[in-house]
Amino acid sequence: MMVLMKMLRPLVENNAWDYCILWKFGDDPSRCIEWMGCCCSGSQGVCRNVKEEIELLHVPYLCRDVYVKHSIRTTACEKLAMIPSSLSLFHGIHGEVAVSKQPMWLSNDSIGTQIVVPVEGGLIELYRSKHVRLNHILLL
Repeated sequence: MMVLMKMLRPLVENNAWDYCILWKFGDDPSRCIEWMGCCCSGSQGVCRNVKEEIELLHVPYLCRDVYVKHSIRTTACEKLAMIPSSLSLFHGIHGEVAVSKQPMWLSNDSIGTQIVVPVEGGLIELYRSKHVRLNHILLL
Protein backbone atom coordinates (compact mmCIF):
# COMPACT_ATOMS: atom_id res chain seq x y z
CA MET A 1 0.00 0.00 0.00
CA MET A 2 2.74 2.49 0.88
CA VAL A 3 4.34 1.92 -2.53
CA LEU A 4 1.11 2.87 -4.30
CA MET A 5 0.61 5.86 -1.99
CA LYS A 6 4.16 6.99 -2.73
CA MET A 7 3.40 6.79 -6.47
CA LEU A 8 0.18 8.80 -6.03
CA ARG A 9 1.68 11.39 -3.66
CA PRO A 10 2.92 13.74 -6.43
CA LEU A 11 -0.69 14.25 -7.53
CA VAL A 12 -1.40 16.04 -4.25
CA GLU A 13 2.06 17.53 -3.70
CA ASN A 14 1.83 19.56 -6.91
CA ASN A 15 -1.68 20.75 -5.93
CA ALA A 16 -3.34 19.01 -8.88
CA TRP A 17 -5.63 17.19 -6.39
CA ASP A 18 -6.66 17.89 -2.79
CA TYR A 19 -6.51 14.27 -1.67
CA CYS A 20 -6.16 10.70 -2.81
CA ILE A 21 -7.71 7.68 -1.06
CA LEU A 22 -6.80 4.06 -1.59
CA TRP A 23 -9.74 1.69 -0.95
CA LYS A 24 -9.63 -2.11 -0.81
CA PHE A 25 -12.53 -4.45 -1.34
CA GLY A 26 -13.86 -5.99 1.87
CA ASP A 27 -14.27 -9.70 2.57
CA ASP A 28 -17.28 -9.68 0.25
CA PRO A 29 -16.13 -7.41 -2.62
CA SER A 30 -19.71 -6.87 -3.79
CA ARG A 31 -20.77 -5.31 -0.47
CA CYS A 32 -18.21 -2.79 0.79
CA ILE A 33 -14.81 -1.16 0.45
CA GLU A 34 -12.42 -0.40 3.30
CA TRP A 35 -10.10 2.58 3.73
CA MET A 36 -6.46 1.56 3.23
CA GLY A 37 -4.82 4.97 3.33
CA CYS A 38 -4.70 8.45 1.88
CA CYS A 39 -2.51 11.42 1.21
CA CYS A 40 -3.57 15.06 1.10
CA SER A 41 -2.34 18.47 0.04
CA GLY A 42 -2.51 19.72 3.65
CA SER A 43 0.91 18.28 4.43
CA GLN A 44 2.80 20.78 2.29
CA GLY A 45 5.33 22.74 4.28
CA VAL A 46 4.80 20.56 7.34
CA CYS A 47 7.60 19.60 9.65
CA ARG A 48 8.13 15.87 9.17
CA ASN A 49 8.49 15.44 12.95
CA VAL A 50 4.84 15.08 14.02
CA LYS A 51 5.62 15.27 17.74
CA GLU A 52 7.44 18.56 17.22
CA GLU A 53 4.63 19.99 15.08
CA ILE A 54 1.93 19.01 17.57
CA GLU A 55 3.90 20.51 20.46
CA LEU A 56 4.43 23.76 18.51
CA LEU A 57 0.82 24.10 17.39
CA HIS A 58 -0.82 22.49 20.45
CA VAL A 59 -3.17 20.59 18.11
CA PRO A 60 -3.99 17.02 19.13
CA TYR A 61 -5.90 16.09 15.94
CA LEU A 62 -4.01 14.48 13.09
CA CYS A 63 -4.98 14.28 9.45
CA ARG A 64 -5.51 10.76 8.10
CA ASP A 65 -2.63 11.19 5.61
CA VAL A 66 -0.50 8.02 5.91
CA TYR A 67 2.51 9.39 4.07
CA VAL A 68 3.14 12.59 6.05
CA LYS A 69 1.48 12.81 9.47
CA HIS A 70 0.32 16.37 10.17
CA SER A 71 -2.36 18.25 12.04
CA ILE A 72 -5.75 18.94 10.48
CA ARG A 73 -5.05 22.29 8.86
CA THR A 74 -6.84 22.50 5.49
CA THR A 75 -10.26 21.80 4.04
CA ALA A 76 -8.78 18.66 2.43
CA CYS A 77 -7.82 17.39 5.91
CA GLU A 78 -11.29 18.25 7.22
CA LYS A 79 -13.02 16.50 4.32
CA LEU A 80 -10.90 13.37 4.83
CA ALA A 81 -11.82 13.36 8.53
CA MET A 82 -15.52 13.12 7.59
CA ILE A 83 -15.18 10.13 5.23
CA PRO A 84 -15.99 6.81 6.94
CA SER A 85 -13.43 4.00 7.10
CA SER A 86 -15.72 1.75 5.04
CA LEU A 87 -18.39 2.39 2.44
CA SER A 88 -21.27 0.31 1.15
CA LEU A 89 -21.11 -0.49 -2.56
CA PHE A 90 -24.89 -0.64 -2.92
CA HIS A 91 -25.12 2.96 -4.15
CA GLY A 92 -22.98 5.89 -5.22
CA ILE A 93 -19.98 6.37 -7.45
CA HIS A 94 -17.82 3.80 -5.62
CA GLY A 95 -20.38 1.05 -6.19
CA GLU A 96 -20.83 1.99 -9.86
CA VAL A 97 -17.09 1.82 -10.47
CA ALA A 98 -16.72 -1.46 -8.57
CA VAL A 99 -19.49 -3.12 -10.61
CA SER A 100 -18.60 -1.67 -14.03
CA LYS A 101 -14.82 -1.84 -13.52
CA GLN A 102 -14.69 1.46 -15.44
CA PRO A 103 -13.34 4.74 -14.05
CA MET A 104 -15.75 7.60 -13.37
CA TRP A 105 -15.09 11.33 -13.47
CA LEU A 106 -17.65 13.59 -11.76
CA SER A 107 -17.18 17.33 -11.93
CA ASN A 108 -19.40 20.18 -10.82
CA ASP A 109 -18.52 23.81 -10.14
CA SER A 110 -20.28 23.76 -6.75
CA ILE A 111 -18.90 20.47 -5.34
CA GLY A 112 -15.61 20.03 -7.20
CA THR A 113 -14.21 17.04 -9.05
CA GLN A 114 -14.10 13.41 -7.96
CA ILE A 115 -12.48 10.54 -9.84
CA VAL A 116 -12.78 6.90 -8.85
CA VAL A 117 -10.61 4.39 -10.69
CA PRO A 118 -10.74 0.60 -10.30
CA VAL A 119 -7.45 -1.15 -9.52
CA GLU A 120 -6.57 -4.73 -8.61
CA GLY A 121 -8.31 -5.43 -5.30
CA GLY A 122 -9.86 -2.01 -4.81
CA LEU A 123 -10.34 1.57 -5.93
CA ILE A 124 -8.36 4.81 -6.08
CA GLU A 125 -10.26 8.02 -5.37
CA LEU A 126 -9.00 11.51 -6.24
CA TYR A 127 -10.75 14.72 -5.19
CA ARG A 128 -10.30 18.42 -5.88
CA SER A 129 -12.55 21.15 -4.53
CA LYS A 130 -12.49 22.94 -7.89
CA HIS A 131 -13.84 21.99 -11.30
CA VAL A 132 -11.27 20.00 -13.29
CA ARG A 133 -11.85 19.32 -16.98
CA LEU A 134 -12.12 15.68 -18.01
CA ASN A 135 -8.70 14.18 -18.78
CA HIS A 136 -9.01 10.85 -20.60
CA ILE A 137 -5.28 10.17 -20.25
CA LEU A 138 -5.51 10.28 -16.43
CA LEU A 139 -8.30 7.71 -16.53
CA LEU A 140 -6.25 5.15 -18.50
